[in-house]
Amino acid sequence: MAIGSFVRSLVDPETMGEQIIISIQDLYEKTKKHSPADDPHIILSMTYFARIRARIVNIPMARKINPNDPSTNTLILVESLLFACLPEGHNIRALALKILQDERPDIWEKYPKFESDFNMRVGILFKHVENGGSLFDLYKVRNPQLQIAAIQPFILEMLQNNIADGMLSTCEPPLHASKNETHIIKNFDPKHTAHDFQFEVSEDLETDSTKESFEPTMSDSIAMNDMCEASEEPEEPEEPEFNKAKLVIEYSSSAAQAWRRVQALPENYQSAFLSNLELSPTQDADGLAINLETQYQRELRPFDCDDANDAFEQAGTISARAQSEFREVYQILGATISVQEILSKVENRFGPSENTRHREVVRIENERAEAEKKRSEEMERYRAAISKVEEAKRAEATRMAIEADNKKALEAASRAMLFQEKRSRHQLSFLIIFLLALILFAFAYV
Repeated sequence: MAIGSFVRSLVDPETMGEQIIISIQDLYEKTKKHSPADDPHIILSMTYFARIRARIVNIPMARKINPNDPSTNTLILVESLLFACLPEGHNIRALALKILQDERPDIWEKYPKFESDFNMRVGILFKHVENGGSLFDLYKVRNPQLQIAAIQPFILEMLQNNIADGMLSTCEPPLHASKNETHIIKNFDPKHTAHDFQFEVSEDLETDSTKESFEPTMSDSIAMNDMCEASEEPEEPEEPEFNKAKLVIEYSSSAAQAWRRVQALPENYQSAFLSNLELSPTQDADGLAINLETQYQRELRPFDCDDANDAFEQAGTISARAQSEFREVYQILGATISVQEILSKVENRFGPSENTRHREVVRIENERAEAEKKRSEEMERYRAAISKVEEAKRAEATRMAIEADNKKALEAASRAMLFQEKRSRHQLSFLIIFLLALILFAFAYV
C-alpha cells in the first residue's frame, strides 16, 4: 500500500474499503504464484483461509469457527464455491467484496457502490441459471481439472445435481443455502468426504507459514450445515469406542495377531474390522482380516487383467482423479483399446505416472552418461592430439639441436682446416726461403 493511500485510508473509510479489496486481490495473486497448477476454486479457498487466519478478530464467520479445526477447510470450500464459477478476475473481486462485507459492515452499508459491484459480478451467475444453464457448466469451464472431486466429492455432487444452483435463491448473502438445500446437505453420505485435503499458505502471504491437513469425517457435513443455517456449532459426534472388540483383541492372541495385520491397511478397513468384531466378538478374527485384506487388494487391483491393474496402479501415482478417470475409461473402452493407450492419454491430461517419471529420469541419466562418455572421448582425442603435437615439437627441437650441433662441428672443422692450410703455407714459405738462403750461401762460398 502506498503511503498516500495508507494515510487517506486512515481518514477516509471508502479508501480503506478499496485498500482491503486490493490487499485481498494481491493475496490471491501471490497464492496463485505459489500454486500455479491448481484450479481457481482451490486458490480462492487458500486465499480465503489465509485472510481468515490473518483477520480472525474482524470476520464474523472466523469468530464462529476455529481456523485450526479440520472442518474449517470444508466450510471455506463451500463459501468460495459460487465465486469459483465466475471468470478470472471477477472471482477474486467478488470474494474480496464478500470479505469486505464481513470485515467492515459499516463501510459496506455507508458506500452502496461496493454492494452494487458485488451484485453486478454475482449477477452473471443469476443470468446464466435463469437462462436454463447450471452452475456446474460454469464451474467445469473455470476449473477444468475438477480438483474438488478428489478433495470433497460431495461438493461436486452438489454441482452435478444442481443443488448448488439454489444457493443463488437467497440474498442474505448469496453464499448461504436455503432450508431445502440444508436438508439435502444433511442427507449426504459422509463417506463421500473421506478424502485427504491440505491448505498450504506460503511465507510471503499475509499469515505465518502454516500447513493444515485433515481427514474430513461426518463433522464436516455437520459443520457445513452450520454454515448454511447460521446456527450454533453442532457437537462433534463421538468416536465409537469398540469396547467388545478391544477386549477380544486384548485377550485373544489370534485376534491380536489379526489386528496387527489389519493395522497395515487404510483406516476405513481398520474401522470395518473393529465394527465387525464389535458386532460379533466370537467370529473368526483371522478370517475377517483375510477377507479385508482380499477386499483391499481387490481395491488396489480391481480388474481381471494384470496389465490393466498395473496401469491402474500407475494412474494412482499421478492423482486420485487420474486413477478414477482410468477406471471409468477402461470399464467403458477396455475391450477396444489397449491399457497403455488409455494410460498414455490419462498422462497427457493429468501428468506423468511414476513409471513414466522413472523412465524419463533414466533417459536423462543415460543421455547425461552418453554425453559424459562423448565428452571423455573427445577429451582423450584432444589429449592425444596435444600429445602428438608436443611430441612433434620435441622431435623438431631435437632435430634442430642436432643440426645446430652439426653446423657447429662443420664450422669448427672448417676453421681447423683453414688453420692447417694456412699453417702449411707458412711452413712451405719458410722452407722455400730457407732453401733459397742455402743456395745463395753456396754460391757465395764458391
